[in-house]
Amino acid sequence: MTDAGTWDIPRLSMLFPESIIAHILAIKCPSPTDGNDMCVWRWTPKHTFELKSAYFALSGSRWSEERAIWSVIWNLKVPQRVRLFLWIAYKQRLMTNDERCRRNLSADPSCLECSNPHEMVLHVLRDCHCSRRLWLHFLPASLTHSFFSLNLQNWISCNLSTSFLHPQWNMPWCFLFASLTWQLWKRRNDVVFHNSILSDAAIISCSLAWAKHYSDNAMLSAKSPPLPQPETLVRDAPELGWACLNVDGAVSVPLNAGKIGGLIRSKDGDWVVGFVKAIGHSDALQAELWALFEGMSLAWEYGFYSLLVRSDCKQAVELVNSPLAGSSVLSLVRAIYRLRQKNWATRVIWISRDDNRCADALAKLANSSDFSLHVYNSPPLELDMLLCKD
Repeated sequence: MTDAGTWDIPRLSMLFPESIIAHILAIKCPSPTDGNDMCVWRWTPKHTFELKSAYFALSGSRWSEERAIWSVIWNLKVPQRVRLFLWIAYKQRLMTNDERCRRNLSADPSCLECSNPHEMVLHVLRDCHCSRRLWLHFLPASLTHSFFSLNLQNWISCNLSTSFLHPQWNMPWCFLFASLTWQLWKRRNDVVFHNSILSDAAIISCSLAWAKHYSDNAMLSAKSPPLPQPETLVRDAPELGWACLNVDGAVSVPLNAGKIGGLIRSKDGDWVVGFVKAIGHSDALQAELWALFEGMSLAWEYGFYSLLVRSDCKQAVELVNSPLAGSSVLSLVRAIYRLRQKNWATRVIWISRDDNRCADALAKLANSSDFSLHVYNSPPLELDMLLCKD
């Protein structure tokens, strides 16, 4: 560190490669007022434990190959019990006779309807002659060959992912597929446990009725009006004697290179000062907090003692406005808290991204390899149009 309390980049460059320095620069330099070290959870931006983050940290890359089918099944607009059934079928864990024998729950692995020696998931849902007969009633001729040639997982994935509209019933094929597979499994259980069976006509009628219900509900959900957006005071000028600071952070997805920017304007909207800076390897929340810290530090240096701060990151705004900000596990939140304790008045509010386009444009002007703070005493040419519209 330098005597001024910032990272000494030339000396760091003598010890570490650029990729490592980019990680270091995104961390705020330690301060004597930081307090004691503490344990934090590294796999979430807020460094607080979440079960979801633990699951993804443990599963790692093993999860990626199934992420697509996970989204397809669990986002399907059908009842939860049907989604659960489809997921268990995809994982080949339905309690067929073959599976029950494997778990020592039965001594007979054969199919009770056609006497096939092994009643497996694909046999129950598609290949048994009773199931096949019902599928042929629904299937258009163009799908018949490929439908009966796929393995179980590709069969479920392809049929649930298709956007094909059935020409006869004019509804998405995925709902017909989900409905009939569910009815076939229920019929199989009636045979095994109750020694009774529904007629083909009854299953066809029930499958069509439920598929239409699923399809109609999905269409209603798609047509429902969007929820009203929370109102903000962004269109109102700050109070007399107050200045306005807009800040934003940007992170490029491939390299996670963080950049920040912001601008201070008077009550009348006149440009006072702007800034940009690269902050190294970062995530979105860290970039937003850096923008708040650097912007408020600059405002203090310029002698503004009543400051309205606007950010389009709700999470960052909630963190710095929290009563526990002074003891946050995030060093930037603690630094912003200490900054706000100085002899001035500050308010930090959330605004929409559309109302923060000037700060966003400034952040994107920063050079990813230039980690010094650049101050604009007059607006850059790239912002002329945006400032006129704002």
